[in-house]
Amino acid sequence: MIVLTDLGTGTDVGTLRLPGYWVQFKTAMRLTADGSHLITATDPGGSPGLLVRWRLSPSAWTAAACAAAGRNLTPEEWRRHIGTPPPDDLSCTRQR
Repeated sequence: MIVLTDLGTGTDVGTLRLPGYWVQFKTAMRLTADGSHLITATDPGGSPGLLVRWRLSPSAWTAAACAAAGRNLTPEEWRRHIGTPPPDDLSCTRQR
């Protein structure tokens, strides 16, 4: 699991989970030059690795959660699955 923290405030911004069994291996991370994405490269040692580009926009996270749920989200669902305080607007209607 990757926890993103705002170093200025010490507030957790979000939590990203590496897919499946990839959590057991070494992972390198780097932000894109504009700070809009996090790139992770995971090395399982001996077989092809995994390269993932994560969008760092809370609105993008809400859109992905809405697409997965197929409906509006509750603050409790956000806390349980994302691990941070929910954004002010969890409505999926504006995400479509």
